[in-house]
Amino acid sequence: MQTLEAIISFTVFMLFTSYVLLQLEDYNGVDDSLYRYQLANDVWRVLYLRGNFEYLQDESQLDDELNEIDDMTGLCTYVGGQRGTSDDCRGKPTLEHIASVEHVLLLNGNAEQRMLSLYVVKK
Repeated sequence: MQTLEAIISFTVFMLFTSYVLLQLEDYNGVDDSLYRYQLANDVWRVLYLRGNFEYLQDESQLDDELNEIDDMTGLCTYVGGQRGTSDDCRGKPTLEHIASVEHVLLLNGNAEQRMLSLYVVKK
């Protein structure tokens, strides 16, 4: 009788364990989307605090600052869809999008919505 109880208990345990394990989705690590979004906002804030948005005619004036940020972070940065990045990112088809943020920017005295995007080079 104890053997039958043990077999039934083991079967119920295996069914319950299988059910729980099958409910788990593919877990590829921690969700870091908030940190990536904050990183993109930090890049925008650095540009703002360094005064790079004053008297801005177009996004190409940000290239030197973006190159410096790219060199320090190892990321590729785009502002307004224009590539303002270091030579490491130019011509690389294997860029992976990390995050994007949109802010209002004054271009030629006009307020315009611009997107800052961060990419990393896939290896």
